[in-house]
Amino acid sequence: MLNSLHWITREAKKPAGNKPFYNIAEHIPELPELVAADGPMEGCWHESFRIFALEILAGNTFDIEKLKQVLDAKQQGYQNTTNVINYLASHDRDHLLAEARFRDIDQ
Repeated sequence: MLNSLHWITREAKKPAGNKPFYNIAEHIPELPELVAADGPMEGCWHESFRIFALEILAGNTFDIEKLKQVLDAKQQGYQNTTNVINYLASHDRDHLLAEARFRDIDQ
């Protein structure tokens, strides 16, 4: 898989020329090796942030140490915090109000 992603990245950067180009891996579950120094991508979706944020927003327990870990991507094996894209919703996941735990939010 990594070889094909390296090829895709090289091909995608060609039309950009000298302009900055940031490749994002939409890969779930997240894989820090996709954005390692020799990895094919510069960033990837940070699914663990989404899961943690949904737990907090749903009113489940709050853990400050887990918050520190999820906000500091280096603690999860990433080289830089710029290697992750924190998100709550995407075209691959339900939006916030469609999540089962939020269906009764208006009551």
